[in-house]
Amino acid sequence: MAARVLQGGGAAVMIPQVLATLHVTFDGRQRSRAFGLYGAVLSFGSVLGPVLGGVLTEADLFGLGWRPAFLINVPIGLAVFLLGQKFVRESTAEQAQRLDLTGMPLSALALLLIVFPLTEGHAPDALRHLLGEFVDELPHTTSGAGPDRRPGGGRRTAAVE
Repeated sequence: MAARVLQGGGAAVMIPQVLATLHVTFDGRQRSRAFGLYGAVLSFGSVLGPVLGGVLTEADLFGLGWRPAFLINVPIGLAVFLLGQKFVRESTAEQAQRLDLTGMPLSALALLLIVFPLTEGHAPDALRHLLGEFVDELPHTTSGAGPDRRPGGGRRTAAVE
């Protein structure tokens, strides 16, 4: 389980780096094509990955059961590393940019509002509860005030009341 968490964390850290590298490596029409190819590869991988994982698991290569579904990442990662060393040039910004401290949490919230209903939308009232939490907390995020508290210590949410 810890290895999967590490793998997911590594992917989460790596994706912005890949996007930044594409941004500084290509310009104009080539940049558009690079981002289009990047999106196509990610889409293809998200479809092919589970299918290939299932095929490798069912094949039970060398009696390893499900392990080849994860071990296949080792030679692919090594090939990408070696090709990256050869073809991706070092890039540095002339001036460091500041983090968008407003945009980051808003983007995370937007992703949550998209992904949560897709994964948990089958549960009764899941979307209503999530949107109730969001609507209830929105005034506090814009005013700088803390969460609204009941006298008994519980949080007041629109979905609960």
